[in-house]
Amino acid sequence: MMRKLIFGTAMCLMTGFTFAQSNTSTVEQVGNDNNSSVEQSGSNLATVNQGSNLTTQAYSNNNATTILQTGTANVATANTIGDRNTIDQIQDGSGNTATAKQGSARDLIPGLGIFQVTRSTDNTIDQFQEGNDNIATADQGGLGAGMNMIDQDQIGDENTATANQNAGASNNMITQLQTGDENTAFAQQGSGGGISTFGNAIDQNQLGNNNTAEARQLITSTNSTADQDQQGDFNNATSVQQGDNNLVTQTQTGNDNTASARQDGTFAGTSFDNSITQTQIGDTNNALADQTGDQNNSEQDQNGTFHKSEVFQNGTRNTSRTNQSATNNSAYVNQIGIRNVSNINQNTVGNNEAIVNQDGDVNRSSILQKGDDNFADTDQSGRANRSNLDQIGAHNISMTMQMGEGNISLLMQEGNGNMSTVNQNGMMNMSTVNQLGNVNTSTVNQSN
Repeated sequence: MMRKLIFGTAMCLMTGFTFAQSNTSTVEQVGNDNNSSVEQSGSNLATVNQGSNLTTQAYSNNNATTILQTGTANVATANTIGDRNTIDQIQDGSGNTATAKQGSARDLIPGLGIFQVTRSTDNTIDQFQEGNDNIATADQGGLGAGMNMIDQDQIGDENTATANQNAGASNNMITQLQTGDENTAFAQQGSGGGISTFGNAIDQNQLGNNNTAEARQLITSTNSTADQDQQGDFNNATSVQQGDNNLVTQTQTGNDNTASARQDGTFAGTSFDNSITQTQIGDTNNALADQTGDQNNSEQDQNGTFHKSEVFQNGTRNTSRTNQSATNNSAYVNQIGIRNVSNINQNTVGNNEAIVNQDGDVNRSSILQKGDDNFADTDQSGRANRSNLDQIGAHNISMTMQMGEGNISLLMQEGNGNMSTVNQNGMMNMSTVNQLGNVNTSTVNQSN
């Protein structure tokens, strides 16, 4: 039995002459036990389509669509094909646009009655807009997909939120909350198709103005999470993941910060259990992390202004931790291999630069820079090499190169204008250098 609860057209007829309003409501339903409710106050446009009469396979069963519009020039469109779908669209303001689509029926060969039907089962879309000129678009695919959920909330003006769960994706969740003006959020699960894309979550929270957040979970991703939180203005966060059990957490508090995270493999199924955490507090900071392989971990903390951090990891169980405070510090890390570890701490004053390159297995590098205008470069190639470097002061320079296995370099620079070079080639070489004072020079060459 089909149940239709349609109020929009009736309200238009009853109130149009009194208030000179022009609401338009169009509802089409095919299938069983559908429920559509449309309420309009102002001059708005609402369109509801549930199911399709193109083919007997395209039904809309047990679906419920609710549209509530208050204001002027709002446009709400909802389309559902499948079983037990729910769409809620609430608009309060002017010039808002909400579009939700679950499943589709496409006429492959016109006139021959051959259709491609993608059904979207057990899915939910919730769109809430309060303000003016906001745009919310949600699309959930079919082909057996189930239990997907999209929640979009916009409070402010000229915000744009786009969410998509591709055909075949199931048990995924996208949540987008925008509070402010001119924010943009884009979320996609299963790009390029939703095959084996399930159990993923994207959470985007924007508080401020002109922020941009983009998150993609690529095809064959499972149980992966992207969490993006922005507070301030003109921040930019990007996350791309492919694989299983990957995690990206991006937190931006301030203005003009940029965070980019990518985790994937050479092909489907080769990237799993990776984690990237990027935290930015301040203004105009830039963080980039790119990981390929499995069980890699990158942590980037930036507190202050004009910091730059770049991390590239390729392999298994590599770890990079970068902590930057004050202003204008730069850190670059490149790790290739298994179980390499890099720790960089840059704090007080600023203008420090640290570079770490590791190629091999179980190498360790630690760099501490306290002061200003210090430079450190550590290159490790081989296995189980260790380098510890502390720079305290200003204008100190350190360059360490280790090639081989089991080499150890311990270096302390405390003062100003000191210069140290360490070259180790072979196995089990040991170097300890302490420079205390100003304008000291040290060169160490070890080989066997």
